[in-house]
Amino acid sequence: MRVLLTGASGFVGSHVLDLLVARDDSVRVLALPETLDQVRHYDNVSLFPGSLADRDLITKAVRGVQVVYHLAGLRPGPPPSEINSVNVRGTENILRACVIGRTGRLVFSSSTSVYDESSWPFGGPITEDTPRRTNSNGPLGHYAQSKIEAENLIRRFQRRHGLEYVILRAPLVYGSARFDKLVLMELIDRPWLALTPRAQFAHMQWVHVRDMAKATVLAGTRPKAANNTFNVAGGELFSLRDLSTLVWSTMSNGQRARFFKYRPPLPVNRTLKYDLSRARNTLEYTPQVSLAEGLDELLHKIGLRSDSEGWRS
Repeated sequence: MRVLLTGASGFVGSHVLDLLVARDDSVRVLALPETLDQVRHYDNVSLFPGSLADRDLITKAVRGVQVVYHLAGLRPGPPPSEINSVNVRGTENILRACVIGRTGRLVFSSSTSVYDESSWPFGGPITEDTPRRTNSNGPLGHYAQSKIEAENLIRRFQRRHGLEYVILRAPLVYGSARFDKLVLMELIDRPWLALTPRAQFAHMQWVHVRDMAKATVLAGTRPKAANNTFNVAGGELFSLRDLSTLVWSTMSNGQRARFFKYRPPLPVNRTLKYDLSRARNTLEYTPQVSLAEGLDELLHKIGLRSDSEGWRS
């Protein structure tokens, strides 16, 4: 299959690229010139150096491909004008090129930040039909609004031009030693954070990068997934306390840390925050990496483990 991937040098994109190359797909990569040295499988892909603002380059890159995996974008932090330029206008440029090139399908990486979560957990798990947020204040709000506008553009192009799409909404994707080390070090350096009443409330449902990458490739290959939006998340709902317990248990080889008194079991029967039934039934996606497995791998990457004699890092 001939495909184009944007965001190949990113965290999720690099894992998607691994899967596409392993499938023997003919892969094109659109990437910023300064990120080319970060693109894996450099000799096995066709590179198109440039930005999402370069319409001529995008049109050339898209020509003749069957699926476009559009993962490139800015995360919360930059000014709203920059986020809008990349996440909205850049997506519009991709869409126009897909129409010109008669691309079979666009797979778009969105976010669960688009949801209005004010009614959760009392209103049940969040489905793909849950109303989207209307508040665009703050860095996360600006980012979420850019994803909402991009989703709206995608659906508009489908109605007007018949462009087939799949939208994936994901929460935090973990598995990167560079990013997740900041989160884990906070728990390790300040374990008392997990002992507060608020830390008992389960509201996190991270997805491991391998599961996210697999779902992304499925979105490009499953015929019945066409013109659908899917929640893609992990299979476990957990609290900060649950997370801390797993981290400390893993670091101490299963031995409870002396000052970490409370050790609840990881929840397995709680109602998930994000309903995955549509992804399971239509996309044929089922999360495979448990939180315990993912954290164990991550702590090995970071180099934070303990032996039976004491701590090491």
